[in-house]
Amino acid sequence: MKHKKRGAALITAAVLALIALFGMTACPNAAGGSGSGSGGGGKPTPTPTPKPKHAIAFSVDSTTPNGTLKAKADGVAETDASPISVQKGKTVTFTATPDSGFHVKGWTLDGNPVNGTNSSYSFTVTKAAEVKVSFESDSTPLPQYAVNFSVEGGNGTLKAKADGVAETATSPISVQKGKTVIFTAFPAAGYEVKEWQIFGTGAVFEAGTGTPANNTAQVNLKEGLTDLVVKVSFQVQTLTPKHKVTMSAGANGSISAEPALPAGGMVNKDTTIVFTASPDSASYTVDAWTITGGQLLAGGQAGSSTAMVKITEPVTVAVSFKLKPPTTYTVSFGVAGTNGSISAKYKADGTAFTSGTAVVENTVLVFTASPVTGYKVEKWTENGTAVPGNTSTTYEHTVTRGADIQVSFVPSVTIPDNFTFLNGAEYKVVDKAQRHVIMTKRENDPVGTVYTVAVTVEHEGITYTLTGFSRECVSEFRNLSSLEAFALSGETAFLSVDGGVLFDKAKTKLIRYPKGKTGTSYTVPASVTVLGDSSFEGNDTLTSIVLPTGLTTIEDGALYGCHELKTVNIPSTLTSIGNAFLGYSKVEHVKIPEGITFLDYMFLYECTKLKTLELPSTLTETGTNLCVNCTALQSVTCRAVTPPPLKYVAFKNVVLAGVTLKVPSASVSAYENAPIWKDFKKPFVGL
Repeated sequence: MKHKKRGAALITAAVLALIALFGMTACPNAAGGSGSGSGGGGKPTPTPTPKPKHAIAFSVDSTTPNGTLKAKADGVAETDASPISVQKGKTVTFTATPDSGFHVKGWTLDGNPVNGTNSSYSFTVTKAAEVKVSFESDSTPLPQYAVNFSVEGGNGTLKAKADGVAETATSPISVQKGKTVIFTAFPAAGYEVKEWQIFGTGAVFEAGTGTPANNTAQVNLKEGLTDLVVKVSFQVQTLTPKHKVTMSAGANGSISAEPALPAGGMVNKDTTIVFTASPDSASYTVDAWTITGGQLLAGGQAGSSTAMVKITEPVTVAVSFKLKPPTTYTVSFGVAGTNGSISAKYKADGTAFTSGTAVVENTVLVFTASPVTGYKVEKWTENGTAVPGNTSTTYEHTVTRGADIQVSFVPSVTIPDNFTFLNGAEYKVVDKAQRHVIMTKRENDPVGTVYTVAVTVEHEGITYTLTGFSRECVSEFRNLSSLEAFALSGETAFLSVDGGVLFDKAKTKLIRYPKGKTGTSYTVPASVTVLGDSSFEGNDTLTSIVLPTGLTTIEDGALYGCHELKTVNIPSTLTSIGNAFLGYSKVEHVKIPEGITFLDYMFLYECTKLKTLELPSTLTETGTNLCVNCTALQSVTCRAVTPPPLKYVAFKNVVLAGVTLKVPSASVSAYENAPIWKDFKKPFVGL
């Protein structure tokens, strides 16, 4: 009986306990208390500020890819189409698939190596970025490295994994060269990572990993790395103080934080947060930041798009926006060349526009070209590029960038190649656009002692500018025996007259000496470097001409036919002598300077008074009719080591057997066997 009563009592107690348990569980719902229904008086959850998105580009870094690359992210399906747009803070993952016989060689992020030779790579998006992968052949097996890892002092575990090696807590693991090993520390409850250590020549943790309080570390097994050892230690977790952080944005924009603010806004003390202000449209920009509390590390100024704040106390960050000031561009304009002008005005109100003024974007300017008589618009250009299809006198331009507007003009009538006047004067057009001509034949039989050069001439209503004379025209002035001086009809940029002698504008070229100019001696101005074609031809009064140091060129016939000329110095600066040099003159002694390599035909032709001639060592070639009828010749010195070939009738009518020849001693034999040279008086004199 005692046993039965005792069993019944136990059953009764169990039933009462169950009733109490079910009753206590049901009561709160019946009372409308702490159930999980949607009623209650809690605050509504705030809508988070949308995070900006960034373009992530990716590709295989090779002209022969040997594999493919795909990317995916939260909200972005896996694709091989680059770029993709990924929200800031999201993780993007790339998968590289080598072709058969190839493997991943390496990865780069914005040009910097990352991730070794793993077949996949991922990172958290903070800005626009570019990822590339490259492949290489499997033909040479890559070496394996032993990777040892351990925990110092306990209070947690350490695991490692790599491409082709599953995550494990068992050390060591064997990993292929070029792969990246990822170590993950698992602190015991109430502990955190204190320190990471790495051992091995050339071994370093990848940036952003292997730091105190960081639970991960990554190491790329690079070339030359010795066997790797990684250790981690733990310490009792310290509680970090938190501070309230709030942020807000004014109208026409938004604000975001990186890292994102947690619900409630409580952030660990000394956390650094970057706040980013994003205008709603391109028409707005940041106006001002208002930051209360904390330490401003960067940005946060008027116009700054970001503010970096260290949380040292409760912080409030607010940003406002304003309309952007209008964009302006500088516009200049002008005429490319001459023969017209250009003006401009604002289309909106017709007021004049000045070249070089800055104007608001999308302003419309109207340019007007005004060609001179006989010209028309050739083309308009903007920054050197022709405006298609516009040859009118107006051009309407919408300002979208800095611009230089130019207009050019061309003749509106046909310009001939040459033309002739009734007085016999002939002209050749040498520049149709600028209307420049040279005189090719002077007028018939001009009279008087002064010849006035017309610096401009008009033909069929068009005015041309004279820039010079042909050789034939200059030579014709030898027939004007009474001509004592030249004069100009007006100012010109091409010609000048000094003492009645005609020069170019800069007086570097003597064009023509008047045949009838009085005086037996003339000193050429020091500025002259060129005696022009036929410049003294046919002169019968000069007995002496002084040439300046600095003269470099004597053109064809310049000193030809100066029948009374006895003395002329030949400057050492001379580099070129034209034909008929000093022909028919009375010079007795001539020395050609070093540097001259060629003597043209009719050199010293009919110089019957010539006694001595010196030729330079640089002479290599001569023309025909050299020294013909130089019957008074007594001595020739030629310093050329190799006898310059003498051509047809050189030294004709000169009794060479009576003329002394002086040549380099080492070349005597060569001259004794050279045509014409061999006929000189024996023996030759060695120099």
